[in-house]
Amino acid sequence: MTRRAVRLGAWVVSVAIVVTGAAVAVSRSAPTYELQAVFASADGLFAGNSVEILGVPSGTVRSVTNVGDAVRVAMTLDGDRRVPVGAHAALVSPNLLGEPSIELSPGYTGGPSLRPGATIAESDTSVPVSTDRLLRDLQAFLSKIDPTATGNLITNLATDLAGQGTGINALLGNAAGTVSLLAQKGDDLGRLEAALAQITATLRNRTSTITGLIRNYDTVTSVIAAHQGQLGTALSDLSDATAKLSQFLSPNLGTIESDIAGVTRVGRTLDRNLSSLDQTLSSAVLLFTAAQRAYDPAHNWLNLNNQLAPGLTSAVLAGLLRDRLAGICRRLLAHHAAGLDASQRSTLTTCGNPSSGFFNPILDLFPPILNALTTGAGGGPNPAALQALLAKGLAMIPGTSALAATPVGAQAPSGTPAAPSGSTSGGTPSLQAPAAAQLPPLPGQSSGTAAPSGGGSSGSGGGLGGLLGGLFGGL
Repeated sequence: MTRRAVRLGAWVVSVAIVVTGAAVAVSRSAPTYELQAVFASADGLFAGNSVEILGVPSGTVRSVTNVGDAVRVAMTLDGDRRVPVGAHAALVSPNLLGEPSIELSPGYTGGPSLRPGATIAESDTSVPVSTDRLLRDLQAFLSKIDPTATGNLITNLATDLAGQGTGINALLGNAAGTVSLLAQKGDDLGRLEAALAQITATLRNRTSTITGLIRNYDTVTSVIAAHQGQLGTALSDLSDATAKLSQFLSPNLGTIESDIAGVTRVGRTLDRNLSSLDQTLSSAVLLFTAAQRAYDPAHNWLNLNNQLAPGLTSAVLAGLLRDRLAGICRRLLAHHAAGLDASQRSTLTTCGNPSSGFFNPILDLFPPILNALTTGAGGGPNPAALQALLAKGLAMIPGTSALAATPVGAQAPSGTPAAPSGSTSGGTPSLQAPAAAQLPPLPGQSSGTAAPSGGGSSGSGGGLGGLLGGLFGGL
């Protein structure tokens, strides 16, 4: 039995040695990921402490070494782990009495990673306040407190707060509500802070402008202070003027309101009729322009030439007058041929034909007459030419030789009637048509005998009838 027990023990030890060797070989052959990190301090951190990535154990601390005022920590991570570039290493303590560990964050999700052996700089590490340091600092603070002064403070506070529980409770409730409101308006407060920062930056950039404004304000203030007496007098005068204006307006408010209402109505009416008013004003301008062209103030007459239709020449006027005279002849032949001999009827037939040229000797006087009206001094009529034309025309009418000797004078002034031909008044003689009594009567009629009614010639007495009578008598 003893020998068999020894054999069994030897066999168990051999198996244990083989398994241990295999485990060591496997562990040595497994890949690892070496990193280093520099901390400001590493209280309680030792080799073998855990290294975690986002709370998951991923390696161990290999060594902790003081380097000047910092601590360099070497870490060994599992070979399949990766740490992204820019990772942060934090020394954390999971509980009050536990061992500290190193927390790496964030986790690797892709992209560049720290190469094996890389070092995380001290600026990317953080160390929490240790419990020992906190206790030491608290002990140092409490040791400096004066117990007597503290007791007096507590006694005074107790005295001041006695009976103020309800008020303090309300104050705390209001403070809680205020804090809650501020928390709800966090975004608005943030925007307000940004706006205030922008305003502050703008004011900082406009320092010179603000300085100038303050300087100008100081100057204005100084001037007002130096002339406060005059300014007070001006304000008093303004107050008196305002009072007088109020006294004037008070009894006349109704009238003023009525006038303003009337002006408002007129303005609205003009506004509604602006197009019509504009057209009226434009037409008025054209009307007065035409009147200025039509009226000749130098001779006190109307310029008929520029009032006629375009193309209306002396030849056209002569043709119109020839047609009118020929129509009179035709009406005479149709309604008053009784008692006329063959020669007179032949004469009426000839003058009733516009193409016969019967009235050409008279109508040929139109161009010279029109020329005589514009060849005088200043573009006015020529008296000598008018006198000659009048004498020539009257010479063609029997019984008008006395009128031919009457000189043609200047035009009578505006508003002064022209004196009749042969008048002995001192007025200026003017061109007058011969009176009906100075012309011979129509054929078949005696002087002073009325013309037969019912014909077209009933209205052709006077100068025209005498003219026709003279023409017919000379044929």
